Amino acid sequence: MKMNKHRILISALVFLLSYSIYAQVEPIKIYFTAFSGIATYKMDQLKQLNELVAENLTFDIKKINSFDPGFYLGGLLQTHILSNIEICLRYQYNTTGSRIGQKDYSGCYTFDQIVNGHLLGIEPEIIMDEKEHYRVSFSIMSGALFTTVKTKETIEISGDKKQDSEYMSAFSVPVCLSIKLSVPIIKNWISGSFFPGYLFDTGGKVHLKGNRDAILKVNDEYVKTEWSGLRIAIGLKFNLD
Repeated sequence: MKMNKHRILISALVFLLSYSIYAQVEPIKIYFTAFSGIATYKMDQLKQLNELVAENLTFDIKKINSFDPGFYLGGLLQTHILSNIEICLRYQYNTTGSRIGQKDYSGCYTFDQIVNGHLLGIEPEIIMDEKEHYRVSFSIMSGALFTTVKTKETIEISGDKKQDSEYMSAFSVPVCLSIKLSVPIIKNWISGSFFPGYLFDTGGKVHLKGNRDAILKVNDEYVKTEWSGLRIAIGLKFNLD
């Protein structure tokens, strides 16, 4: 055990020494990337919640929206730690939702789910090929994903309207793999990026906001977040020096 601690300490010292030497040889540069893209979301268990609600109604309903692909946006703060490796701090905002309902001459019924996710992560990026007119890199991001889920049930009959809402939250750990293609727009100042990827959501149990013990269940199973899906984004990268 002591030997392992010594090895870890020595490795950390070697890394810090190497980074200090690199920082003296190469001036540290800071970059900021603003990006936006489109994503798919699995959300199978929240879809089952819609099915459960529909089964308990005395009338037929229609599926209006079911966690369809949607836009997301975010930002990256980046710096080099080695000549071919960057480290990035990422923030990303995702939103999706669903609606089932029915409307006729006698009234209207809707059941909505609005799901928002705030992602904070660390993203090492390895530069695989870099030329004057392009750069190709690969990144792996992991961090924390904070989710809020709002359900809203509305029924209106003969002008009388009744509405009921619940607020829930969840925490999960995401992992996102991306390939990035960058091309300069204004040399040494602004470049454009295109990065397709896939996000894996480990899944966090959905519980009432402020009460971690009040966990949502569907068919005797805990409901978990499922942000997993494809990601395709474009961005602008700015040199902040």
